[in-house]
Amino acid sequence: MLVSQTGAGKSALLTHAAINFALGHDFFGIRSRKGPLTSVVIQSENDSGDCAEGVIGCLDSLGIPLGSQAVSSLADRVFFYREAIKTGADFGVLLRDLVLRHKADCVWVDPLLGFSGCDLSDQEAASHFLRQVIQPVLQEDRKSTRLNSSHANVSR
Repeated sequence: MLVSQTGAGKSALLTHAAINFALGHDFFGIRSRKGPLTSVVIQSENDSGDCAEGVIGCLDSLGIPLGSQAVSSLADRVFFYREAIKTGADFGVLLRDLVLRHKADCVWVDPLLGFSGCDLSDQEAASHFLRQVIQPVLQEDRKSTRLNSSHANVSR
């Protein structure tokens, strides 16, 4: 789980990871034994324009031209979704559908707080969301890895 303040670059980092894994590259020394991985990125804050900027920035930093074969392969390996309404159990249904539809190896939930529908600092509520909503999806699929980003709580 990545936790940091708003604007620190969590979404950009997740985008870089998803793209690197989709291309079969390592990411900060982490490499798939399977080869290229399929990722589903579920966003609650970034629209398609924000996601496109992140993808273009990532490709630019990797020196990959926009019209290349590598970019074409990403269309079958990285799927971005914006969901700003579903939380809790409804989010779990969406998550299950997307994981199974895309045969996702990695699921990036950004930010987790946007989908929980509860106060994740409350142990009981967080445990319910993670164990009763998220975990069954991952156990059913048995191959997806869930990776989350979350805003840090700010003390005032």
